[in-house]
Amino acid sequence: MEFGELNDLGLFYHFTEAEEMESGFLTEKELELISNRHRNKQLDFIRGRTCAKMALKKMGFPIANVELLSEPDGQVSWPEGVVGSISHSKGLAGAIVGWKKDFQSLGLDIELRNRVQPEIWDRLFTELEQEVLLQFPMELQSEKATEIFSLKEAFYKFQWPLTKTFLGMRDVEWKGHGFAAGISSKLPTYRCFTSLYNQHHISVIVG
Repeated sequence: MEFGELNDLGLFYHFTEAEEMESGFLTEKELELISNRHRNKQLDFIRGRTCAKMALKKMGFPIANVELLSEPDGQVSWPEGVVGSISHSKGLAGAIVGWKKDFQSLGLDIELRNRVQPEIWDRLFTELEQEVLLQFPMELQSEKATEIFSLKEAFYKFQWPLTKTFLGMRDVEWKGHGFAAGISSKLPTYRCFTSLYNQHHISVIVG
């Protein structure tokens, strides 16, 4: 993954391609959060939380002393002074973390390449975004659409802890370098990063 810029910014991250992982890194209280979920959801939770703990380890946190529970709105309850984001897709899971003194919020999203086909564009993209996508050769349109969708997902994760505002996919518009959204005035300056890793798009928003 080409994310050298994140290292330069002082972010820490960890990714895994493991589809199934042992739950040894998770506490009983963490496992209780997923006790009633479907097996696949449990595996995604375990992969995501394990990546988050490995990223926190790179920050200096002892894994044995870290317990990542959930806030009332479902967000991860990060250790004091830390912000982070977790994502998972078939074949890849990951997490990014940083110090709150350096970042107000982080957003991470992972998507399978070519996942977003034209038949669902109307639900995901504004008219302008669709016009931009149609300018690409047909064989590249699904790839580009998935990239923009992934950036939108990362943006939602980035903005939620700061604004607590629900946004539909068509409530924000990708402008090639950032987003136009009604909540923009409430957000700090942010930067967007994308990377390809095997069969996945990875999007990160930092601010």
